[in-house]
Amino acid sequence: MSSRLHDARDEKSTSLLARWQHAGDPDALDELLRAEVAVLKSRIRREGKRMLRPSMSATDVAQEVVMGMLKVRRAPRFEDPRALRGYLWKAAWRLLVRRLRKPGRDFVRLDHATSTVLRSALRITGGVSAPEDNERSVALNLMVHLLRPDEREIIDLVYFRQHGIEGAAKRLEISPDAANMRLVRARRKLASKLRHWTDLIG
Repeated sequence: MSSRLHDARDEKSTSLLARWQHAGDPDALDELLRAEVAVLKSRIRREGKRMLRPSMSATDVAQEVVMGMLKVRRAPRFEDPRALRGYLWKAAWRLLVRRLRKPGRDFVRLDHATSTVLRSALRITGGVSAPEDNERSVALNLMVHLLRPDEREIIDLVYFRQHGIEGAAKRLEISPDAANMRLVRARRKLASKLRHWTDLIG
């Protein structure tokens, strides 16, 4: 990669990192992670290729690392994109080493029944069909974590906790019509994010 392209990528990543860390913008985090997962996958293939098993691709490792970062109670802070890349690579390397020590352990994936229900709902709003089922489940789990809190909450109540529209409306103290509108918006946002990630996880 030329120095000019590298500088432009870093400049954009710096802006996205600031929007996420200082303004809490989940869309900036989504875009930033898409770029950084692509970089991480390339590095895993280059430097960790011999540590990958047939059942675990560079995509699997990259997505599991990102999920781990998103699930921590207090999100780590990064001075610049290089610090984020270093954090992701270190986590990926540790994961590869752990997997080598436990060859029988399978990659943990989103519950198949839940992801199937949610994927069926997403077909209404465009869904995504390119990745295989397992990659789709992982991507779906990752994308849910990248939604805004209100979007994630309605998806969680309706699809993961199976409260339905009426139950979700009662929990949120809003009308069923308002809950339904919020769900439709959240599904559209989720489907849109999945389409953006399709090339990355394919």
